[in-house]
Amino acid sequence: MPKDYYRGKPPPPSPPSTPPIRRKPNRSCIGWLVGGMALGVVSSNVLAPKAKLPADTLSAARAGQSVSKPTFTYEKILREAEVDISKGPPPPPPAPRPQPQPPQASIGSLDTSEPISPVASEDQLPPPTTPSPGTYVVQVASFSRQADAERLRERLAQLGLATSIQTATLENGKMAYRVRTGGYADRAQAEQVRALLKRHGQDGMTIPIK
Repeated sequence: MPKDYYRGKPPPPSPPSTPPIRRKPNRSCIGWLVGGMALGVVSSNVLAPKAKLPADTLSAARAGQSVSKPTFTYEKILREAEVDISKGPPPPPPAPRPQPQPPQASIGSLDTSEPISPVASEDQLPPPTTPSPGTYVVQVASFSRQADAERLRERLAQLGLATSIQTATLENGKMAYRVRTGGYADRAQAEQVRALLKRHGQDGMTIPIK
């Protein structure tokens, strides 16, 4: 048989296979990690700014006293401060209406509401004549309304006085209605008429005609 010759050196034998080596965790690294976390928590609590408390609360806390809680709340204040505005303030009283003033007479105060009693026999008056220069007239009153002058004229007729209504324009442009009687021949007769008017609650003014 032919011999089998190797051309070179035979290959070295392969080493036996070994299982992979598992490394154990480094305990020193875990310790540093846990220590760092604990240090961070402590530092955050120590270095964090403390909330400012009121001086009274802080002093009471340092003295070991209990801080009393406020006895009122915002909701309680709002409930107590509620105001009923449904009714509202009472309306102001109405202003008094101006009462119309009675017409004013330029002479005396005249009451034309009551009738005048008839003239007695001893109150006979001198008969009036037409007013002319040298005679006298008696002006009983002067009104701003003709109706008032007419009413007085009717009352004086009950005394037996013949009167007339004369109109005149005043300086302010308003009309005046004057109730007059006469003329009389002299002042004595005019004063006799004035005396009769006074006895019946009227008055008058003697005016000479020029």
